[in-house]
Amino acid sequence: MKPGLPFRIVLAKDSKRKIQAAVAYAANLASRFPTDSFQATKLLLAIPCDGASEQQAAPFIDRASVLHGTNVVPAPNNRAACTYQRGNANNTVYSVEELVGVQLFDRPPIWNPDWSHPRLLANTKVLTPISTSARAAHLMDFQTDAEL
Repeated sequence: MKPGLPFRIVLAKDSKRKIQAAVAYAANLASRFPTDSFQATKLLLAIPCDGASEQQAAPFIDRASVLHGTNVVPAPNNRAACTYQRGNANNTVYSVEELVGVQLFDRPPIWNPDWSHPRLLANTKVLTPISTSARAAHLMDFQTDAEL
């Protein structure tokens, strides 16, 4: 495992330990390189950063600036969205939408583990709470009739 490379957690018999180790590793990277990790970026989604509504967005912008140690500035091209401006030599600018997109891309889709295309649901079962034994018998009869 290296910083910046995505990794998968394989669920096995000892998966509880693996998940805790992965979370600890990510927390360790975030504490060692705080300027390279972006927490709470979803707070700035759809928050306008232009001058007209800056008072409304001030708490979110202050919190994001403190958490990341970067400047939160209005997006270029006269968009009202927020961007992070890094204080490095080339003043790299990252949009909030870009960062959230990268975070979501790292997560595998739940509906399809082989990453090809989403499968359509062929059979769906709706589970309802059973209140009486007569209701349970009715549901069991309905299920066996539907499977025939």
